[in-house]
Amino acid sequence: MVAGLNFEMYLFLSARSRILRDNMPNPDFFVIFMKKALKTYLASVASELDALRAQPDAKRARRLLERHLAQVGAFQHERLIHLIVTLFFALLLLVSFAGTLIFPAWQFFLIDALVSITLLFYIKHYFFLENHVQKLYPITDELYRFLEAENNQ
Repeated sequence: MVAGLNFEMYLFLSARSRILRDNMPNPDFFVIFMKKALKTYLASVASELDALRAQPDAKRARRLLERHLAQVGAFQHERLIHLIVTLFFALLLLVSFAGTLIFPAWQFFLIDALVSITLLFYIKHYFFLENHVQKLYPITDELYRFLEAENNQ
């Protein structure tokens, strides 16, 4: 027994973590994945909207709207998590700056630099998420208008 787990569970978890580790192309896997997922989703929903405009179908529009609302929720959740992490790193930077002012040692300057660089990358990624999630709202409005027009006919 390893840390309260039976041997089969230990083998399963270690194999799963090995598969995850071996399939990550680089440390920024999840950041790259999220950017790619958001861009790919925007492109696919735009092509589906074009197909709906060309050949209106209320049933297909309803399915697209349901899937779209689920995707918007997932991307909004991702954005919220990154906002919380970004604010945490901003707070950490303020505490680090205060520590540097109180105890001006080279170790605190190093911590300030590391936290600042990390915060800059989080801010950049958060703004990417924010700007691209904002592009999803007009699509939602268009789908609702499309379904409303179909219901009025």
